[in-house]
This record gives sequence, C-alpha cells and structure tokens, in this order.
Amino acid sequence: MTKLSTEGLTRRFLGLVAVNDVSFSMAEGEILGIIGPNGAGKTTFINLVSGIVMPSAGRIEYKGKDITYAPAHERARMGIARTYQLIHPLENLTLIENVMVGSIFARGNGLKEARRKAEALCAELGLSGLDRDTTRLTILEIKKMEIARALATSPRSSSWTRSWPASTPTRPRTSSRPSRRSPWSGGSRWASWST
Repeated sequence: MTKLSTEGLTRRFLGLVAVNDVSFSMAEGEILGIIGPNGAGKTTFINLVSGIVMPSAGRIEYKGKDITYAPAHERARMGIARTYQLIHPLENLTLIENVMVGSIFARGNGLKEARRKAEALCAELGLSGLDRDTTRLTILEIKKMEIARALATSPRSSSWTRSWPASTPTRPRTSSRPSRRSPWSGGSRWASWST
C-alpha cells in the first residue's frame, strides 16, 4: 500500500525552480534515499513533504489523503517527522526537555508521558546526563538529541537530512542494539545526502 506520494511536485522561488515536477511513491516500511549534488532540491523536497514550505504546483498524498496544503503541525500529528541538517537545540531547555518537545507538541502528551518516552528514546540512543544544559553537549550528542526529538513525535514517516554521516539513515552505528520495540522499527524512512 502506498504511504506517501507526490505527483508533479514543483517549487519555484521567484525565477529559480528548486523542485521540478517530482512524482514518486513510497510504501509502508520502505526505506528510500534522495541523493544529488548541492542545490539539486533535496532539502526543498523534504521541506515540501513536511509542510515547511508549500508547493507552487503538484500534489502530496499521505495514506491516501491530500495533504498538499496542510500545515507542518498537522503533518506532524499525522506521523510525518523530519530532522534538520543544521541543528539548533532549544536554548533554555535541558537535553531531556528538548526531546520532550516532540512528544508534547506533535502528540499532545502530558509532561509525565512525554518524559517517560523521552527517557526511553535517550537510553536507546545512548544519551545520558539528561538534565544537562544543551550548551554542555557534544556535537554527536546534539545530533542524537535531534533524532530523539523527531522519534518522540511517534513518526510513521520520517526524513533524516544528513544527520548521521557514514551511517544508515535508520540507525546510527553508535547506537546500542535496538530492542524488540525499537524506535527504529516500523514506518517509512527517507534520507538525503549530497553527492
């Protein structure tokens, strides 16, 4: 069954065509990679699918529903998550609070449930010292935190934008062995890398 599809997806920025007539489909559980040179439109495509920017033309469907003009927060509640190439932790929050944000705002979980979920995700990714200020985290810990925050939304479709160089888009080499109920299992994943 098709989970995510685009038809004729196009995005223009004034005279520049960043994404031009892209049609694709992705099934449940499928893992895809988007590979191309800098400036090819990979990030713009991910921004279109996640609702960060709206298309100039074309259509986006998720689980058979037209989401072309649905805002990003509605897409997150549907199960579409993403990470960013450049990461910016929420500054006045601790590591655990940054991860909790995904669960609270995308899923509407209360603080207790959000913290339980965030602690489990951090453990899975090998993050400790959860009450540390984000200014005390290494680059690798910040990237893991970003992945945990995306996973805290309980995504059914997610995008990893160069978050883990030289690792698989679905599980970094540095993570612990996934459990039977691993956050890495289930759903569909796609990733983009520059060539």
